[in-house]
Amino acid sequence: MKSILLAFSSCLSCLGFASRSEAQSTPTWLDSASLALVAAINSTSPLDRSGFIERRLATTVSPDERDRAAALLEDLHDESGGLDILRVEPIGRGRFITVRAMKYPRLALLNIAPAGDLPGKLAVIELLKSWNPKSDSIAWPTQRSFR
Repeated sequence: MKSILLAFSSCLSCLGFASRSEAQSTPTWLDSASLALVAAINSTSPLDRSGFIERRLATTVSPDERDRAAALLEDLHDESGGLDILRVEPIGRGRFITVRAMKYPRLALLNIAPAGDLPGKLAVIELLKSWNPKSDSIAWPTQRSFR
């Protein structure tokens, strides 16, 4: 019976299902933190953004880094006109959050990563890149030019 359970368990992992111990070790709270981050950015209240920093950023993060993270959230709020989440991807121990600005045709890639020794706390909140998907893309010609 035990060998059947082991075979079933390995079959599930082959299909992409995590075991119970793997699921418990996966920081799924990062997905909700991603949603909460964008909600704080979209909020009309600056207290929501500062509250997110206070609640979610680890106390081990330096005051300068805390100030940079707070300024980033304020800048994203002021300049984006609100953000729509396009994708949240697990990358390493953290999450990449791809968002679209409502005010301008811009996309942005945000990175959040957990503080290794503090459960439920973030060590990193950063903007990796921002781009205009229409002007920053290349449309290659479908036919070869014969000059």
